[in-house]
Amino acid sequence: QQQRLIEMIRQGQVKEALEFVQEELPPLCEDNASFLSELESTLALLAFENLPQGEFSDNLEPDGNGAPPELRVLLAPLQRHKTAAELNAAILSSQAQEKESKLPMLLKMLIWAQDQLSHHARFPRVSSLVSARTEPPPPAPDPLDDDDLPLGSSSVS
Repeated sequence: QQQRLIEMIRQGQVKEALEFVQEELPPLCEDNASFLSELESTLALLAFENLPQGEFSDNLEPDGNGAPPELRVLLAPLQRHKTAAELNAAILSSQAQEKESKLPMLLKMLIWAQDQLSHHARFPRVSSLVSARTEPPPPAPDPLDDDDLPLGSSSVS
């Protein structure tokens, strides 16, 4: 709800933001004192003009007419990411799943398994975790290559 209020304030929808606060948020503040503190900080943004409007407004430096850095942080992209992470965790929790995604651990396991397997076999490796691009296996060693023979041995009789 805080992020919704922040977006209304960012877009200059003061009347809508105040109506939203009056109608939707009182029950939440009664149950959670820390939410009331966050709400007060968010509403303090209404006192300032020239709030950043862009999608990537991460300039936290004070500019004479704008909000101080401790309030401008609410308008930064990091706040949206924080809200998204909290929402994702709540959805996963409501579905009786772990709050953290299993993907990062699975990718680490893939890297480890590839490293272990590379000592014993040739195989196509995943070279990019982002695009899932693979690279072909390295060429098989030449059985007649003198460099692979033990010392004192020679492939030429």
